[in-house]
Amino acid sequence: MKKKAIIVASFGTTYHDTLEKTIAPIEQLISKTYPDAKVLRAFTSRKIKNILEKRDNIYVLNEIEALKELKAEGFLDISVQPLHFLPGIEFSKLTRLEGIKLGAPLLASDEDFKRVAIGFKDLVTSDKLYILMGHGTRHKSDDRYDKMEEAFRNEGLNNIMMATVEGRTELKDILPKIESYNIKDIVLMPFMLVCGDHAKNDMAGDDEDSWKNVLKSQGYNVICDMRGLGEFDFIRQIYLDHLKAVE
Repeated sequence: MKKKAIIVASFGTTYHDTLEKTIAPIEQLISKTYPDAKVLRAFTSRKIKNILEKRDNIYVLNEIEALKELKAEGFLDISVQPLHFLPGIEFSKLTRLEGIKLGAPLLASDEDFKRVAIGFKDLVTSDKLYILMGHGTRHKSDDRYDKMEEAFRNEGLNNIMMATVEGRTELKDILPKIESYNIKDIVLMPFMLVCGDHAKNDMAGDDEDSWKNVLKSQGYNVICDMRGLGEFDFIRQIYLDHLKAVE
């Protein structure tokens, strides 16, 4: 029996296409790095779990169920690597687990912000304005979106702006700043692990209140980059490094 187990815990997604491009490759990277460990998937969102069960007859463990299963199998050395971005509400579910080693979320330290910003240098061009859609949270950690934008500025990426769906800073709040750039070409991109419901609908959907159509109605040329951040090697490496730090 394998002595070590690792739970890879994400919020989850109901979209199988983005799961295979984001969450699954991170799990595979961890499995490759720790070939003697059992790697187990867990979703912290109960809503996502319920949708998958009712719609697709797919059962994914939550973090409590995953830990219980591993302990029942006799594993004593159990690590949990979250794929959350912030130490917010969903991440806090993991802090309540007992008898584990817990890795950090994506944006846990100043170095993390810098690494993400540097990684974006290969994703942007200077002739366009990039607006990143974060999820946002009622938790105090929502201010990390502001810190992320500051990190972009520190790396000279002045044409990247942050806004959120459910946080303090929404698209409407940055519209005056967008106008001040005097750039007509805008790229929208999810600042989320997966390209899920918020990206496909709130950002790039056909409803008039989607970010894409709000900006188009104001005369901007809008391109939607439909890649979750979990598709990028530099993001995957940060998660792996956070796991290594607790081993």
